[in-house]
Amino acid sequence: MQALFLFCSKVCSSLQQKVGMKFPTSRTCYSLLSFLVPLALPSIVKAQNEEAVPQSVTVASTRDPQWMSYRKAHYTLEWLESYPKPKNFIRLTFQLWPKDLNESTEGVQFELVGEKTRMLLPFEPGLHVTIPKLKEAYEEDAEFRINRRAGTYFFQNTGSIKLNANGVYPVKELRVACNQLLSVLRDGSIKYRLQYIGKDCKGIEFSYPKTMGNPSIFFRDSEGKLTKLDKLIPSSKRSEVGVLYKFPTEADTGEIITETTPLLIGGLFE
Repeated sequence: MQALFLFCSKVCSSLQQKVGMKFPTSRTCYSLLSFLVPLALPSIVKAQNEEAVPQSVTVASTRDPQWMSYRKAHYTLEWLESYPKPKNFIRLTFQLWPKDLNESTEGVQFELVGEKTRMLLPFEPGLHVTIPKLKEAYEEDAEFRINRRAGTYFFQNTGSIKLNANGVYPVKELRVACNQLLSVLRDGSIKYRLQYIGKDCKGIEFSYPKTMGNPSIFFRDSEGKLTKLDKLIPSSKRSEVGVLYKFPTEADTGEIITETTPLLIGGLFE
């Protein structure tokens, strides 16, 4: 505003010198300023607003045609919520992992994108992700996208046993949880029903990243004695390794202590 006023003053002074106009400079400049300000003000305000609005950064992402749609994920969540059998020890997450295990997962971002929906979905350890239930995303059947080439990552839902914040799992509860998980898997689809027909819960599998090394996980008996669990098996995810605990044939006493938090807990079905 001050710069505009000075400009008007210079114009008035120039007119006086060249044309010999006799009028009060201040009054003329005020009139000229009153005329120019309304014309210049929208541009000034627009420039200020453009400077004030932070620039958003959009991550280029692609949709993998082999992945499930948001509606499919939404349906799976609702199915488990309405499941009539006991499920208090069960959780449902979704997981990504690279087909090439040598590929770095650093900087991987996972998005839910629709006509009106656009949100980043944060990862839990092991590229597990919790899918939110959003009415708008369901109606427009939003897509899951990743900032990697299509076809380079697997993506699927994973049923598992809930993690305990304190890392302590009584064996008696683990057996109950394992049977709940087996029931959910059998009732989930014909594929799993055929896969697990005639099988029983024989133990628990604690999954860890292969890159972690040897996790610290122990069995503590009723007398307080600790025994390290070190029986490792390959996981079906290939990028993980499992630590096994087999249920005893006698009474379920003692507890499992996970000093190293697992990515997930599954059942050993035989």
